[in-house]
Amino acid sequence: MRTIKKILVFIGIFIAIKVIFFIASDASRIQSEHDVESSSGGQAQEQPTAANSASAALASPTESAADDDTPKAGYHRYGVGQGVSLELPESWSLLSHSQVMAIKKKTGAVDDHPTTTPIAAMASSDASLNEAMFRASISDDYVSPDDIKNASRQDLDALCQSIGKTMSAALAKQGMAVTKAPYCYVIPVANKTALTASYQRTDAHGNGTWEVFIYQIPAKGKMAIFTTSYKTNSKPAVQLQLVDIMNSVQWN
Repeated sequence: MRTIKKILVFIGIFIAIKVIFFIASDASRIQSEHDVESSSGGQAQEQPTAANSASAALASPTESAADDDTPKAGYHRYGVGQGVSLELPESWSLLSHSQVMAIKKKTGAVDDHPTTTPIAAMASSDASLNEAMFRASISDDYVSPDDIKNASRQDLDALCQSIGKTMSAALAKQGMAVTKAPYCYVIPVANKTALTASYQRTDAHGNGTWEVFIYQIPAKGKMAIFTTSYKTNSKPAVQLQLVDIMNSVQWN
């Protein structure tokens, strides 16, 4: 049980979940502020199946990103930290540092295990129109690639049971509920091992459901955490933007 104990100690996933809850319930705060630094600096049972190629690709991104640093047309590359960079659509709205800190303070995440959020973004700054969200974080908590690779199915199921209990209570406080239980699995992301959790939840405003994927990846002694989420009935083009984001991840 050594592996599962180490994974359970790593509670960065709970911080990521709490923050994404607040973004969903208070999306009206988000404006089109583009003050995140570019790539020169830096301030997502049986394995789930998907009804379309976009959600399938989010469940298991391609193993490696392109080596070319030139962003895809309509995208901009940002530095996340720990040698990690990725591309976001230029049409998306980025949260400012002050907005991210306000979110963390309200959710109680500021004084938890040290976590920084270099990038948080939404497909639209209009809460009534937004269909997708992305968040990249760096956590000081660390789980080695070997521990993740060696986690048994029993370990991963125990982890998801723990996540489910924590998440259900947190969602209820936000007026939401889990509609698909968390499922934990291990996949490669950009040639690194990712501890991944996916689940489905209701919208804070009672307007449909959201699919959420959380990818936790060892990076130079810390953990890179990517959270992607989209409305279940969102446009395929928006879902594909999330696929593009995850497929653009590079490690330098």
